[in-house]
Amino acid sequence: MSIPAEAMAQTPEGAVAFVKFFFDSVNEAWQQGDPDGLSPLFSGTCGTCAYNAQYAVDLKAAGQRTNGPSVEVSDLVAHSSDGSSMFVDFTLRQLQVSVVDGSEQIVSTSVPSTTPLRAAVRWEEGRWFVGAIGKQQ
Repeated sequence: MSIPAEAMAQTPEGAVAFVKFFFDSVNEAWQQGDPDGLSPLFSGTCGTCAYNAQYAVDLKAAGQRTNGPSVEVSDLVAHSSDGSSMFVDFTLRQLQVSVVDGSEQIVSTSVPSTTPLRAAVRWEEGRWFVGAIGKQQ
């Protein structure tokens, strides 16, 4: 999955589109059990991002995947901290989704939840990167 054009603008709207794209990429990585498309989207400082990528690796190693999207984001609002950094506040909805094995047997099922979060994104090398994700302050 390639970064959509609207997520490539160094604007608040571009930062919002990039955060949406990031979580679409999380869903894809978990559904495919493959972190390759996710890892280039964040910097090494983002522990939550690294966890999301590692979870895709773990799913793949176990021959598992999620059987649908795991998360949705809504209510995204960008706040500029300077010309190359933005904070994007959003609501993350953990969806009820199952992890299935290679024969489509359910291994586990997530519990739905909703959490207000904030992503710190930074414009570098002509595009956005996620630097951190945490609770809204």
